[in-house]
Amino acid sequence: MNDNAPILAIKCLAYNHEPYIRQCLDGFVMQKTNFPFIAIIHDDASTDRTAKIIQEYAEKYPAIIKPIFETENQYSKHNGSIRRTMDCAIPESVQYIAICEGDDYWIDSNKLQKQVDFLEKNPNYGLVHTYAKSYNNSQQIYDDLLLGNPHNLFEDLLYTNNIATLTTCYKKELYTLYVNDIKPESKNWLMGDFSLWLWMATKTKIGFISEITAVYRILAESASHSSDKKKQFSFYISSYKIALFYAKKNHYKRIKSFINKKFVELLKYIIVNRTIHCAELLYETFKEESNLLNIINSTIYHILKIYIILIHFKPTLK
Repeated sequence: MNDNAPILAIKCLAYNHEPYIRQCLDGFVMQKTNFPFIAIIHDDASTDRTAKIIQEYAEKYPAIIKPIFETENQYSKHNGSIRRTMDCAIPESVQYIAICEGDDYWIDSNKLQKQVDFLEKNPNYGLVHTYAKSYNNSQQIYDDLLLGNPHNLFEDLLYTNNIATLTTCYKKELYTLYVNDIKPESKNWLMGDFSLWLWMATKTKIGFISEITAVYRILAESASHSSDKKKQFSFYISSYKIALFYAKKNHYKRIKSFINKKFVELLKYIIVNRTIHCAELLYETFKEESNLLNIINSTIYHILKIYIILIHFKPTLK
């Protein structure tokens, strides 16, 4: 094997990240490793100067920054084209994959080295992640709570996604098996990474390094966060559907308890945020599993049904 062939690839998605992309790319090129790595930067037809900044870094750091420039936005197609394009750009020599989107950034220059060292010393582990700080971009402040959690068993992740994507590093061979097994682009899930973590939790051990290596930037609008309450609720619904898929796939014994807990969580979101217009989505989501709801939740579920019928019936009243 060529000594200069990369053994790790960073996957970075960017779209209209002009104010943030330099900080993200600086986090890549500052990494200190005893192995070669590359950063595949996918610009999804940005309408600002994001692509120009990426090109600037590609010219300055040609051994590391490997750009992909789209002329037509791919995310809006929801057909898996971004994943396929980025995966095709990963060289055969690569053994590990790390992820960081263009509006987030790394703050530990030894992040990759620590994680690869961990995975190589612990061959029964397929993924390792760390803590991340959360930065509220509109308020210009860091949140008190850290992202990430060492509780990484399948059941832990089923209830709560404890893994911050921007802190992960995992084995490419497992990722390839995941794509072939699950075919995630066929599922219409809004957050693909959560599915990968759940799949890995059933196939390998997941490690945790108790250090802060990255910063997750909270924007008013992003792929996983929205100020639109209904859109944000759709993210939560998608997360539930992913977890339910794996609960069924792995014959989770406490699936009834899981479904009831998630129903209550989603109902609380509607009540707290006064988003009664999300009631129909909640009702439809739990239709197939409504027979597994306990007495209280089943009663609430049927009240939702009556409410929805009245809402649709009301415009016809004269």
